[in-house]
Parts: sequence; structure tokens; C-alpha cells
Amino acid sequence: MNHDVNISRAEFLRKIPNIFLERFKPFWETENNPSVTPLPVNGEIRIPIVNISRCLAWGQMECQLCYLACPLRDKAIEMREHKPVIISAGCDGCAMCVDACKTINNTPALEMVQVTQ
Repeated sequence: MNHDVNISRAEFLRKIPNIFLERFKPFWETENNPSVTPLPVNGEIRIPIVNISRCLAWGQMECQLCYLACPLRDKAIEMREHKPVIISAGCDGCAMCVDACKTINNTPALEMVQVTQ
């Protein structure tokens, strides 16, 4: 019996319960990971921005991958009403949230932008 079914990532996320995502949370934990050392790119400080039209969480789906991937969670990114919000003052520019978004979103909702000072 062949069960090959092609579904979009968005449809896949609709079918995953939150408890399943929480079980993988230890893989995203980076608090004790010394290899997380973000540096400015070419001397520029960059932070992520959320394109809410592309974000699955802002589109009424369950997704927290960017939040779970952030080593500075609750300082650099918060979940407000189940939607990610970037706090630029707390972000160190590591871009781990951007990489996490790319793994689940057909069109990534996060991108790094240069901070104007």
C-alpha cells in the first residue's frame, strides 16, 4: 500500500499537535551551547524582521520554531498571543531564528536587516 502524499509545509503544521513540537524543544535549546557566538557581519549589526504575511503563526497556525531556536528567547524574541515578535534591543543578530524559519516555511518569514544607528 503506497501512502505517498504531497502536502505543503503549512498543511503539515496544521496537522502537528503542539506537544509534538515541545518534544523536540531540547534540540533547539542553545543556552549551554558555547558555539553560539554571533558576530556582526562586515562590522554591521543585523537583526531579524518578521514578514507577517508569510509567517505561519501570524497566519493562524501553530508554529514556534523561530522562538524555540533563539538562544536569547524572551529577550530577543517573544511569543505574544502565539505570534513571534522581535525585540531588537535584546537581539544579538545570531540569525538562528531565520535558519529555523527556513526549515519549515516555504517562503521564509524572517530576514536579517541592517540596524541603522
